[in-house]
This record gives sequence, structure tokens and C-alpha cells, in this order.
Amino acid sequence: MMRCITLADSWKKNGGRCLIFGKIEAPSLRDRLLANGYEFFEISSEPASIVLRLKNLKISNAWVILDGYHFGPELHDDLINLGLCVLCIDDGAKLSRYPAQVILAQDGDILSYHHKAPPSSLILSGPLYRLLRQGIVEKSKKKGVSSNNAVILVTFGGADTKNFTLTLVKVLDKILNKDDYVIIVLGSVNKHRDSVVQALEKVAYEYELLQDVEDMSELYFRADLAISSAGGTAWEIAAAGLPAVLISVADNQKPGADFLARVGAAIRLDEPSEIYSKSFASQFKNLLSDKQKRVAMSEVGRNLCDRKGSQRVVNILDALDQKRLKHHLFRVRKAVSSDMDQIYRIATDPDVRANSFSPTPIIFDNHAHWYTARLESLNTAMFVLELEGIVVAVVRYDRIEKCADIDLAVHSAFRGNGLGSYILKETVSDALYYLDVSILRAIVLEHNLASRHCFIKAGFTDNGYENIKNEQCALFTFEER
Repeated sequence: MMRCITLADSWKKNGGRCLIFGKIEAPSLRDRLLANGYEFFEISSEPASIVLRLKNLKISNAWVILDGYHFGPELHDDLINLGLCVLCIDDGAKLSRYPAQVILAQDGDILSYHHKAPPSSLILSGPLYRLLRQGIVEKSKKKGVSSNNAVILVTFGGADTKNFTLTLVKVLDKILNKDDYVIIVLGSVNKHRDSVVQALEKVAYEYELLQDVEDMSELYFRADLAISSAGGTAWEIAAAGLPAVLISVADNQKPGADFLARVGAAIRLDEPSEIYSKSFASQFKNLLSDKQKRVAMSEVGRNLCDRKGSQRVVNILDALDQKRLKHHLFRVRKAVSSDMDQIYRIATDPDVRANSFSPTPIIFDNHAHWYTARLESLNTAMFVLELEGIVVAVVRYDRIEKCADIDLAVHSAFRGNGLGSYILKETVSDALYYLDVSILRAIVLEHNLASRHCFIKAGFTDNGYENIKNEQCALFTFEER
């Protein structure tokens, strides 16, 4: 729910209207939503109930954000059939198929080809699109222990059904000094407060117990180290520059914990039971005493998530509405290795294959080898048109003596907006210069009317038709001026 609200905040900030559907157990959260001007509808999470309510409200031309493991592809279909657009917040690419127009896959290791989605679907993958609350922006800083005594933040989400907080309260009493300070935060629907209070009465360290904290930014700022579950809060902690020990309390949290640990923003425990081990106590003490390592972890976390993910998503949703297409958000740049996954998805679009001289499907491993070779080749210049990290179009120029042949493709979600001619106009001069050629040539299958129009609009000369590889083709050229 919280990441949906974060996205809703950005949408509302951009002047949009937001309706929130769901079930909220914490009265304080419901009160905050109403106070902030949201229209809230408490309904069951059954797909039929959601579809019926939206149908009765006669809502059209709207985005529906789905966040829940039980929201399967059939619900996507039903909503799309109502004329609505669907964004699916996805963890793990586990659905059998993804009809949604946009898939928000925030885990760092999920690539777009892992999703069984139509070519027209946009897949927003990685930390760039993390839906983090904006309050942490102003408070982020490099972390080093500010005094001789450590300040530890302990937080395990909204419910903490297994009461890991209680476990940590007891374990830390065997690790910390009496002058160390622990900030314990209980979620809004945590039902274990009494047991935690009783345990805290017996500890030697100083502490502060809080519950249902609306703005965590001040606590991230005060702490030197966090112990947290590996859900959404773990990414906030990383973005705030706070080193952390992460404990995966659910299977869906393991990929995020693995990623944050691998890049160096956190330390993870393989299993929650490791909390009791001597190795955890030793590792924790070493981390507290190693200021240099904590500062390095802080820097990695702050660079990993720039806290603009929700605004990026809103800008992309806006761009999918042709009436609100904002060209200043697009950027033309040279292709880089990290674009390989997205370019693969564009290249394997059936429409792109049908307009190619090699219409057979492409295997990803073969694409990876080919793409790496193209980037390294002095005979190739490749450029992409990027929107908030999404590759919207790609153009490749391959030198053949004093001429360079062109290969152009636009993501199907953005076709019809003139973006193909736009990237051509922006790159032809660079292609001529980088490849040291005087002519650029495009060979277009005769039936591909959209591409033919694109090259004419970009200022290319129409050179008529020619039979190439047993196909009737239109030829277009652009000469150095």
C-alpha cells in the first residue's frame, strides 16, 4: 500500500486525481489519506469486486495501479477490457503472463525478457524506479558513528507478524555497550508492543520505542546503523545513506536483500535464525567499529537510489498519453552496455522482425554476443532515444566503405509520435562524423509505409525501389551537407 501511496503522491503533485481502493488496517493511515485529500474506497481484494466497483463508478481514461500477488493476468484483462490502463507493480516476474501496459519491476536483477508480456508493454526495471517516499531526500548523508556510542535503528515493517523486533531487542542486549542507543520502531499494525516493552525493561542499553511513525527520515538521519527487514524500507534506508543489516522475513524479500548486499549497500543474513549466532554478533561488532566500511556502504546506497523513482514513473505514464507527450524529457545518447536488455526486447518485437531481412526469432545469448561486438566495433555507431531510463527508440549505423547502412526501431508503445524521425534528425550528423562517411543509406521493405514516411520526414532523399535479397525495397539516402 505504501508504495502505491508514494506513486499517488507524485501523480497528485502533477495535477492528477487519485482514487485509492483497498483495505487499510491502520486507522491512522486512513486518516492521513483523507487529510491529504485522497478519495478512499474500502473494498475487498477480490478481482470481481474491484472490476465491479470501477465499472459502477464509470471511470474511464485512467490508470489502475495493481500491487498484490493475488492480482493475476485475468484481472489485467478485465480492466483493460473496461478501457482502463494497467500498471502492475511486480516482484519476481512470477505471473504466467503480463497483459498490463506497464510493469514496474523494482528488483535490481529482474530483466525485461523475464516477463511474458506483449511487445507494447513497458517494463520499468531496477532501482531507478524505486517508489521511495520523498521525505528522506533532505535528510540523507554519509554515515559514520557521530560519537563513541552507536545509535542503532531497528524496524521490521507494519505488522512484524513473527515478532523479530522482540528477538533483536534481546540479542542486542548481549552485543551492545550500556551507553549505546537503540531506536525501536513498531509498525502501525504491530500487535506485539506489550512483549517488546517487557523485554526492554530488562536491557542494559539506552533505548527509544516508537510506533506508527509517519516520517522516518529523522530516524534515518540520527542512526549510525539499521537492522531491518528487507522489504521496501530497506531501500529507503539505503537511499538515506544508512548502512544496514537486512533480514529477509519473507521469500519475496530475498532478491532485494541479495542485490543490496552484492552492490555493497548492506549486509544480509541468509536466514533469520542467524540472529542468534556468534558469527552475527561478531559481524555486527566489526561493522560498528569499522567506520570506513560504513561510509562506503552509505555512499553506495545513496548513489543506488536517487529518490526520484515515483516522478520518473509518472513522467512515463504521462508520455504514453500522446496529448501530454513532452519532448524535453527525451534524451538522445550513444548506446551503452546496460541498454542491451531493453534493445533486445525492441528487436524481438514481432512487428520489428516482420520488417527485417532476418525475421527469425533472436536468442538472448546470441543477441548479447552480437550487441557487445557492435558496441566495440569502430564500424558501428549506435544511439538510443531515452525517456526516464527507458529506451524508446534505437538507431544503428553500420559503415560499409564510404556509406553507412541504417537500422531503426521504435518501441511499439511509442509509435506514431514522430520519435523515429526525431532520433534520425538528432543523430545523422554524429553518424557521418564518427564513421567518417559521406552517405547514410536506409533500405526499407516496400510494405513498411511507416518507416518510409519516417525517413522522408527526417530529410532523407527517396531514391525509388530496388530488389534486394529477393525483396522489393525502397531506398533512402542522406548525404553530408
